[in-house]
Amino acid sequence: MKKNLRACIEQSDFGESTCLLDFGDPRTADAAGLSADPVRPRTAVWDFASRVRVRFDLQERDLSAFRFLTFSVWAVSGAGETFSLRFASGEISTESGYICTLPVTHNGWNDYRIELPFLRVQGAPVGWDRVSAVVFERDDPEETVLSIGNLLLWKGIAPYLYLKRPELKGAAVFSQTGAFSIVDRKRLPNAPDGSAAVKPFEAEGKLWVPMGPVAAVMGHRAVADNKAATLNFIYRRKKYSFKAEARYTVDGEEQSLPVCPKEIEGTLFFPVGFVREFFRWRQIFTDATGLIILSNRKNIFDCSLESPFLWNLCAELTLYRPNGRGILEDLHRRTPTASRGRLFLTHEKWMKLRRVCKSDAFAGAWLRELKTTFGKTSEAFAEAPVAATTAIAGAERDAAFRLAAERMISFGALYRLTGDKRYAERVAAEGDALAALPSWGADHGIGNAAVAALGMAIGYDWCHPTWGETRKMKWERAMLRFALRPGADAYRGKGTAWRSGGAESAQINAGLLAAALVMADAYPETACRILDRAPASIAKCFAEYAPDGGYAEGVGAWEKCTRSLVLVLAMLESACGKTYGLDALPGFSETAWFGAVASTANGAWQSREMPRTSFLSWFT
Repeated sequence: MKKNLRACIEQSDFGESTCLLDFGDPRTADAAGLSADPVRPRTAVWDFASRVRVRFDLQERDLSAFRFLTFSVWAVSGAGETFSLRFASGEISTESGYICTLPVTHNGWNDYRIELPFLRVQGAPVGWDRVSAVVFERDDPEETVLSIGNLLLWKGIAPYLYLKRPELKGAAVFSQTGAFSIVDRKRLPNAPDGSAAVKPFEAEGKLWVPMGPVAAVMGHRAVADNKAATLNFIYRRKKYSFKAEARYTVDGEEQSLPVCPKEIEGTLFFPVGFVREFFRWRQIFTDATGLIILSNRKNIFDCSLESPFLWNLCAELTLYRPNGRGILEDLHRRTPTASRGRLFLTHEKWMKLRRVCKSDAFAGAWLRELKTTFGKTSEAFAEAPVAATTAIAGAERDAAFRLAAERMISFGALYRLTGDKRYAERVAAEGDALAALPSWGADHGIGNAAVAALGMAIGYDWCHPTWGETRKMKWERAMLRFALRPGADAYRGKGTAWRSGGAESAQINAGLLAAALVMADAYPETACRILDRAPASIAKCFAEYAPDGGYAEGVGAWEKCTRSLVLVLAMLESACGKTYGLDALPGFSETAWFGAVASTANGAWQSREMPRTSFLSWFT
């Protein structure tokens, strides 16, 4: 396919912003005890030495409709320092709210882009719909002076950070984990057809990067043909033509190349040193996340200070930024009818696994063990449904929902592997009891509701063809009322508190994603709202593994988080046919080697118990 590469450059639509704090009005700064900066207009000066905390009262403003916050600060002698931004929600004495810690990466302008619903929770906030103040707090008593610019709120997508970074003007950014490039602060795919396999790589002792994206931005009339594996463009008034050969033409005259270009799915890759010399850059920057930056600035970034920005930059090159509508389209294209199965295994793969259990000794032993624990003669099968016998409240709620989910998944698997409909009815009994509850406790946090939703979604997907319409409607209404709607509110930051990143967030995302994929036909609008926000929240969970696969918490939290993320990837892969780049984010693939690593950049492994690691088979 021959394509004009300039047409591949993304044209993002950010919508309009709402000003939360306008420092162009001197009353805004005066109310917090600050003064306007006489040098930089529309900023207020905060001196760390004189003030530990700066508070801007909002009088219980409703921010639940907004998704992003952007602002900039000018730092004087503050490189390496940090400060906290908190949205107070609740009584002043408790200091409850939603908080994030922001680094001052360098002196001069520092830009911030914050996704509001996924900030850390401090204390017991009452919700994003009741935010009483914006509070800045210093983390260190160093003599730092910040000039704070206007705080802008965005309902949709906010401008990406790299659009404002002066260091990236005229630079080219690649990542060994991503199928996208950023050239002169413009994002475009490495391949004309957007293939996920076309990524920079290392071979023969060299880094190889695609030249097409650079030619699209730096040159003129850049045209690539991924069937003929050719690249043609005009640069500095000369016409260049490259093929997968050790020669090229300049204005029709043939010249030799020092190294033969490599071809991946019709896209030409060149050594990064050749690309640097050809387009006359002076520096090559690399870091542990796999970033490769061609620039004229020496030491363009300080990895020790700007690691959060570098990870976000790597994520911009790796993730496909799907929206809810796009995921639904992929879902219906991949699995047009839900009756064939969407989560983990389709009907055909279940039949194949059933045959494998009869012929393979290891698989047969696993099936026998599953029957021993959950078969028709087991105690679990004979017992009454968990939700029907347990007073699900307080501390018992978590264990009860986990047990109910485990049973629904196990009975559902036995139905698929044996064809015995009594297992499908046993799944139905567990789910009917959960559906009959007045609430899943989402008003106290979405965590337990997400666990129940995961079990019910998997049980529904695997067993619902054997049920009547009345039962299916009961399950669908329960997942809608108790999980999908509270989950959509939580993603918006309204009502229940949300925890960004970490094991709990991964578990919540897995449950809500499963329910949304299964309910996409019954409740497409609500499912779309979940699928629209889930990828960004899930990406923050993957960020916990960067750059080397280490995890800041203990082995138990690592197991819980990694298991949930593997479920997320497996669900997206089976239902939509793609993972939208999540599995390629730095660090996650390396975390499977945890047993061979005593300590990492994120922390040390400490555990008295051997974790359950069956999910590691996914990494193979």
